[in-house]
Amino acid sequence: MYIRQIKEGILKEYLENNASEVVNMLAQEWDWDKAMEVNARNAERRVNAQWEAIVAEKDSALADKDSALADKDSALADKDSALADMAAEIAELKAKLSAQQGQ
Repeated sequence: MYIRQIKEGILKEYLENNASEVVNMLAQEWDWDKAMEVNARNAERRVNAQWEAIVAEKDSALADKDSALADKDSALADKDSALADMAAEIAELKAKLSAQQGQ
C-alpha cells in the first residue's frame, strides 16, 4: 500500500523516511497517540537539524571574521614595528646632526 503512495508522491518523504514505522503502524491497530509521538519526534529532529545548520553557518562566519581581524592585527603590528624602526633611525640621524653642529 505505501509503495503505491510513494509512487504517487503522497506523503513521499515521510513514507521513505519512516517506511518500517508505517508498515508496523498499519499492521497493528491505529494508535493516534503513538502517531502523534512519532510526528513530534520527527519534527524535533528536523528543527534540531535546522538549528545545527544555522549554528554551523554562524560559527563559520565568526571564524572567518576572527581570521580577518587577526590578519588586520598582524598588519598593524607590522606597521607599528616599521614606525618604531623609523623613529629610531630619525633619533639616530638627529643625534648625528646635533653632534656635527656642535663641532
